[in-house]
Amino acid sequence: MPSRHLPCLIHNQLIAAPGEVEPPTPIQADSAAWFEWLRHPLHASFSYQTPAATITTRRERKRNGWYWYAYCAFDSRLHKAYLGRTDNLTLGHLREATAGLMGTCSPRERAPDLRMSFFGPLQILCDGAPSIPLQRKPPPCSPSPS
Repeated sequence: MPSRHLPCLIHNQLIAAPGEVEPPTPIQADSAAWFEWLRHPLHASFSYQTPAATITTRRERKRNGWYWYAYCAFDSRLHKAYLGRTDNLTLGHLREATAGLMGTCSPRERAPDLRMSFFGPLQILCDGAPSIPLQRKPPPCSPSPS
């Protein structure tokens, strides 16, 4: 299935993705047009550009109606935050909720990533930077005398 480009909320305006036509003109967040766009049945997601990351917001049907959620993929895990109903999705509420979500996604808040690397000499990687090698590299092969 081909990837779909989402409309993007950046600098307080919702703009169309490259090559897309929805929305036809930028929509100011928290305006009447903003809430009208959010309520439209065909508009179920958009991306939100923050200085730290890109958040994907999606409208999902639950037991008692439609609700918005924010998603952030970080460190091979998908993190999710509840945003609420369409009428509550103001820019201030979106910023507050995504700040909480970014706390779970932020590399500053987590412990060092200790992984084993099996490419080349065995090493422990700490936040992606090699530390003390655990095994020396074997000497290069030399042709044996015949």
